[in-house]
Amino acid sequence: MMNAVSSLAAALPTSPAAAVAAVQGRAIALLDALLRRGGRAPVRVMPPEKKADYKGPDADLLRLQDEVLSLAIEALRTAPPARPDVRQ
Repeated sequence: MMNAVSSLAAALPTSPAAAVAAVQGRAIALLDALLRRGGRAPVRVMPPEKKADYKGPDADLLRLQDEVLSLAIEALRTAPPARPDVRQ
């Protein structure tokens, strides 16, 4: 049991920036999977206001992830593309 706990602890992010990047990355992966399956929000979804001002060596990565999340959330509120009517 102790081996499982120590290996789990080793896999967790050690810095706050790494933790934010890990959470945002997971959210991006989930939104991507949802959008690829044609998922749409039944109500108007708005991305949150920008409240974080990232600084440090990971700032560019965190800003990029934040932008991707905003775009994915925006895509959830759009209608899926119409499928062509293929009747023969």
